[in-house]
Amino acid sequence: MADQPERAAAALERALRIAPDDALLWHRLAQVRLNQGQAEEAESLAAKSNDLARGDRALQADNWQIIAQARRLRGDERGAREALERSRRLQPERTG
Repeated sequence: MADQPERAAAALERALRIAPDDALLWHRLAQVRLNQGQAEEAESLAAKSNDLARGDRALQADNWQIIAQARRLRGDERGAREALERSRRLQPERTG
């Protein structure tokens, strides 16, 4: 089962060759890389997803969550807090 994340990454990379402008695929690959402890790549992939996720505030917020976790893994606590704030600003306001 140790090869599951790498198999998932390979499948996502194949899908991205077919649909390179799919922000959700970039996001999912960022999640896989984060889970593998590849913080720099995860942050880069999440940023790419954000570039493509025009208008999808929920996806952008999720990407900023990944970026925050990646920065925290690298020891960049300040950068992580900034990313979490950006994520928070993209989330819909709660009423009631």
